[in-house]
Order: sequence, then C-alpha cells, then structure tokens
Amino acid sequence: MRKIVNDHRLIYKCCSLYYEDNLGQSQIADYLGISKSSVSRMLQMGRELGIVEIKVHHVSQYMYDDLERELMEEFYIRDSNDFNDWLLFERTRYQRTCQQVLERLLDRYTAAGDLDGAHSTLEDLLRVSPYEEEYYYHIIQLCQDRGDRAAAIQYCRKCEEILQTDLNLPPSKRLRELHMSLAAQDQSKTSAVFQKKDLVLHIRVWEKAGEIPGSVLAEIISAVTSACERGVISKIPKVFLEDMATIQPALIPAYGLENTYSQVRQVRLLNSVSQFFNQLSHFYRTSIRLENMVQSDLFSFTAVQYLQHMCPGSVSLEWDGEPPEKRIV
Repeated sequence: MRKIVNDHRLIYKCCSLYYEDNLGQSQIADYLGISKSSVSRMLQMGRELGIVEIKVHHVSQYMYDDLERELMEEFYIRDSNDFNDWLLFERTRYQRTCQQVLERLLDRYTAAGDLDGAHSTLEDLLRVSPYEEEYYYHIIQLCQDRGDRAAAIQYCRKCEEILQTDLNLPPSKRLRELHMSLAAQDQSKTSAVFQKKDLVLHIRVWEKAGEIPGSVLAEIISAVTSACERGVISKIPKVFLEDMATIQPALIPAYGLENTYSQVRQVRLLNSVSQFFNQLSHFYRTSIRLENMVQSDLFSFTAVQYLQHMCPGSVSLEWDGEPPEKRIV
C-alpha cells in the first residue's frame, strides 16, 4: 500500500481524474483498481507535493449573486470532501448555465432593439460574472448609444476598480482606450463651458539633477499637478496618473492611487505624460520655463524635447542650455 501511495505517476493520474475529469473517489478507485482510502490519501499527497494547488480568492461581496445563494451558497458539510467537491462543481456548472441563458436573452434583446432589456440583462450577467470585461464593454457601448456618457464612464471606473481590488489586474487595452476616449469627450464638453486659465511655471534645475535619471521630469510633473486644481486632475484618466506615479510617487497619496505599480517602459511613460498635457489643455494654457537645463539628466531632456514635439498646442516649453551629452546611456 505504501508503495502504491508513493507512486508520483499514480498520484498525478489520480489528481487529474478527480480535479480535471470530475470523477468521484469511488469511480477513481474502480478505474485504477485501488482502494478508496488510497485515492483519498493520494489526493492529499497531491496537494502536499504541489501537484495540485488550490487558491481561495477573497473577492467583493457583490460577486455572490442571488442565483448562487439559492444553490446552497453557505452550505458545507465538515469532513465530507466528496459532497463539498460535488457541490462546488454543480454550483460552477449552474452558474455557467445561467450565463449561457442570459447571453441568449441578451442576443434576443439586441436583435429586437430593446435597449432597456439588453441593459437589464447585462446587469444580471455582471452579477453572475463580475470579472468578465466583455460584459462591461457591451454595457458601456449601450450607454453610449443611449447618449448617457456619464453612466458609460461610471461603468469604466467600476470595471477598473473591481479588477484592481479583487484580482490586482489592470483592464484590457481596449477598455482603457474606450475609457480615455469617453473622458476626452467629457472634458472637451466641459472646457467649452469654462474659460481656460493660464498656468505659468518657472523651474530651476538642481545642480546635481544630471546624476539622477528622470529627476527633472519628476519635478515638472510635481510642479504642474501641484499648481492645478485638484478637481481638474481628477478628471484625467487614472491610467496616465498611474504611469507618471512610477517616476513621481507623490501622486500616489495625493490622488488615491494604489502603490502597486511597477516601473513602466520609457516610451509608455513619455506617451502618458504627453497625453496628460493634452488632457490638461482643455482647462489650462500651460507655459513652462526651465532654467539651468545644462544640469538636466539626459532622459528628462529627451522627455522635454518629446513634449515640445508631440504637444505643441497643449504646453509651451522653453529652456536655456542643454546637457553636454545628448544620448541616453
């Protein structure tokens, strides 16, 4: 018996039949020609050896919808692994069946042009599967079709928040681009109502800035965000602020950003900074004078040149002198 239980190949086969093929322990015992107690022991060893890894994700309360609760959501029998595993499998299967029914219903409403029915069904789908970005994308587009841009932006933020909070993941590129497009439209309408303000900044570069890559760019970001109204900065898509926070961490506590962002590539950082100034131009006419740029680090000097080239109508940049080396090492 000990020899059989310690056979790693047999343990792997046993775990595969149990967790992947959803066979019960009695069925596995009959299939492999071993006792049920041996199956139970090998399943335990599979977890101990790392062949099987079980993770419990702590998620938001609204993940548990009414349909799941009806299927004995809080029901659990101690020391009855077979029953509890069966219940988990059946609950997952039942949830998937609900999704399929609701998806077919959504197709019917969409084909009939019933926007209210489609919207209600998408809400039900999000309660069943709150991490499915495709549902968020459809409901955001539906809000756009109904002319409700505010609701569309709210769904973008809700998707971003739940993915970051529960799964520590950013939304997909398609959803981020849609959010940025909506935010840009919203800011364009807002800027048409309010008169732009002049934002004039004079920044003197520190004598030893050249020893710290990105230090001057970080100082520019800090000076601009500090001089702007907080309400204006909060209207700018968070994805730009998150990228800029990798070089200017002061943005994290100032605007409630999560302190979990890793360093981004330089091209992405430069793009986010340029998009930040483009968004800011809806509210401010920004002019920045940089003194003593001969002491600037090379990356920041390149960033300033990049902004001057990419954002000629969004920010005016002037400087005196330049670093002795014009290439980034």
